[in-house]
Amino acid sequence: RWIRRLIFIGVGLGVCQQFTGINSVMYYGTQLLGDAGFSSSSAIIANTLNGLFSVLGITVGLLIMNKIDRRTMLIAGFSLTTLFHLLVGLSALLLPDGTAKAYFILVFVVLFVFCMQGTIGPLVWLMLAEIFPLKIRSFAIGVCVFMLWIANAPVALAFPPVVDALGIAPTFFIFVGLGILALVFIITQVPETRGQSLEELEARFRREYS
Repeated sequence: RWIRRLIFIGVGLGVCQQFTGINSVMYYGTQLLGDAGFSSSSAIIANTLNGLFSVLGITVGLLIMNKIDRRTMLIAGFSLTTLFHLLVGLSALLLPDGTAKAYFILVFVVLFVFCMQGTIGPLVWLMLAEIFPLKIRSFAIGVCVFMLWIANAPVALAFPPVVDALGIAPTFFIFVGLGILALVFIITQVPETRGQSLEELEARFRREYS
């Protein structure tokens, strides 16, 4: 029973990570910025900021992840990414078409990428390595990574047609809703793993989830 609970938590972490829409933004960033108001050439240039801030975010995340509790960092990460989804949606909805709108959306998308890659991105992979005991780790991580990429598929495939059909604002409001659900999952289901050995974690999970 406790192993099933851990696999459920691991799958949930992977699915929540993908439901932030990070790969949709990375795959289709140029198209998104074009829809926001940039010209084709400007959108290509502006989209390089997503790659730059992705690297910067991962660097910051690696520097701080062992100084902050895992749950705290995950909750902060999902809170920030959900906030920036909301700001992108509000910018697309409320601002008049033009340069200002395009740059507001660019800034909020870049900040989303930075926060995502600085918290949720590397932390989910770390926690998948921490929560499973050695005897099932290969199988359990395999299941979780499989479900992670299965979750990525519909998000990535649906992003362009949903943006075309609904627009930027409703699409990012959907991500806001998914972010809120992810926060509920993290707060209610995900355990803290920082500062404990694998043996201590296994004994704790056996005790709490059996």
